[in-house]
Amino acid sequence: MLKSAFLNINEPNFAPVKKSDIKGIDGERFSASALTMALNARISWASRKEDNAKADLIITMLHPWKKNKAEVILCQVKAGHTYAKIINENPTKTKYEKSEFKDYLNNRNPFFICWVNTENHQVFWFIIKANSKFLRNEFGPLHKLSPATRYDLMRILNGFEYKSGGKGLQFSVLNSNEKRGHKYDKIAFKNLRDVAKRKYSELKKIKGIDSEIFGPILFTNFGWRHITRESRWSKYKVSSYEILPILKPLLKSSPTKHYIQNFSEESDKSQKYRKVEYLLEYNNVKMFCKENSKLLDVKAYVKIIEIIKYPKNWKTNSSLTTEIKRRVKFKSIYYKCKSD
Repeated sequence: MLKSAFLNINEPNFAPVKKSDIKGIDGERFSASALTMALNARISWASRKEDNAKADLIITMLHPWKKNKAEVILCQVKAGHTYAKIINENPTKTKYEKSEFKDYLNNRNPFFICWVNTENHQVFWFIIKANSKFLRNEFGPLHKLSPATRYDLMRILNGFEYKSGGKGLQFSVLNSNEKRGHKYDKIAFKNLRDVAKRKYSELKKIKGIDSEIFGPILFTNFGWRHITRESRWSKYKVSSYEILPILKPLLKSSPTKHYIQNFSEESDKSQKYRKVEYLLEYNNVKMFCKENSKLLDVKAYVKIIEIIKYPKNWKTNSSLTTEIKRRVKFKSIYYKCKSD
């Protein structure tokens, strides 16, 4: 039996290497292979110049929704429980040791940090923003490496760069007093709704609006049904109808902030499905009140839903790029006066 060659004998005399060094080297190689598949990227090992900047790997990846554009990202790999641990299994939540990553703060470039859990051989990630002074140390299930990470990475990096917040956009209302419920009479309300419906129908005819941080956003019957659903309060419907005429230019600009509101995952025999609902906040929008001819500051809010499908066996799938599907669709829009 061949296995007998490894029984009851002394280990060969290799050159002495620290176990921590072996773990680090293996972690880099393991992460490099996973990143190549997950991000559709080319991975290079850092030279001495980049290594002095605390970078292990250099990621060169194609932008997932902009043609002929590549992104270059510095990556640092850590392995083992010295650096992080799993604090919740379902949904997965990881906690990182802040002291192990403080060297990456106040850096001129953003850093893509990968942590390898050596117990289950999974890779987790987070990003340290350029010139950041504080470090978040807990991350949820979206930060487990997968083919969906290529979209998360661009969303986060572009979110740092683009923050116009709807600057220069304006819409009109009859009455700015939300407590009075925007008193439209029956005819005025019908006209308001008809204009909003016509604007939404125009959006449904186009292939989608290109957002800097989300890529193409599609408009379907789902969005209009959500805005006009019977259970929704009338004043919120009015809010959506009033601001809907600027929806297209609003989505073409970039939100001041965006948040994850809901997350869920499903799977079948061969595929995984990830659904994320985002709330986009725009702080630089103006509202003109016809009643008193005043221009007021408002915050506009847009909800969108992203669904991504990819094979379960993505790490060993030779046709992975063609099998990843993604769709981002509009859900709703409304606004609030900043004084509220």
